[in-house]
Amino acid sequence: MNSEKQKLIDSEEFYKNREEKFYKRKLELEAGLRATGRTTRLIDHYVQELFKKGRVVLKDHHKDGSSVPANERLSSIFEDRMNREHEETTVKYNNDRGTITAIMIRE
Repeated sequence: MNSEKQKLIDSEEFYKNREEKFYKRKLELEAGLRATGRTTRLIDHYVQELFKKGRVVLKDHHKDGSSVPANERLSSIFEDRMNREHEETTVKYNNDRGTITAIMIRE
């Protein structure tokens, strides 16, 4: 590491700026103005599982998968992704009191 970078890292200004950025990001996340990418990673995982196993139970990370509205929103996002990126694949969705299962139909 060059000496200029090291001086910057050693300075109080560097840490002050980092703390301000961290605090701003935290406030934005809490206010719902910024996303973490967690839902996208879940959707990616569920798409992979569907192609591996032929069926997958879709559960959102909100309230450990016990939130029916969150699971339905996740299902909607999953369905949009499948229609957009894998339109040749037929998927049936079962919604049993908020537990949503996606089943790939093999033709």
